[in-house]
Amino acid sequence: RLVNLYRPPYTKKARYTECAFLEEFEDYPKDLTVKPGFPIIAGDFNFHMEKPEEHYPKKLYQLLEEYDLYQHVPLEPTHDQGGTLDLVVTNRSFKEKLTSFEIRPSRTKSDHFLVLVDADIKTKTKEDVKFMNYRNFNLIDT
Repeated sequence: RLVNLYRPPYTKKARYTECAFLEEFEDYPKDLTVKPGFPIIAGDFNFHMEKPEEHYPKKLYQLLEEYDLYQHVPLEPTHDQGGTLDLVVTNRSFKEKLTSFEIRPSRTKSDHFLVLVDADIKTKTKEDVKFMNYRNFNLIDT
């Protein structure tokens, strides 16, 4: 399961704090423990993980450890102003399937760098894929 995550930084317009994110995010690893397969959570967490002694990165590391999750991105800048903000998180048993990481400038208008990862995974055949709908969008009154 591949999950893309974006936590916007706190601004006057977006008053979503690090604390609120961690409280909400904690429910997600709990849910992952009861589902089959290997989760890959990747994206812009907007935590300075290169500073593990600071309060919120420390809390995120503790939360990941509590659910046997591991942050794989090397602690080098993933943002043009510095900081390891973009992460790839999996459970520890998936760690050996990720073979290399590379961080390079994106060459786009983004202020974040590309985080490239090689993974040794078997792709599913068409018979292995299961599609699930969570909401019948045809019944929504527009």
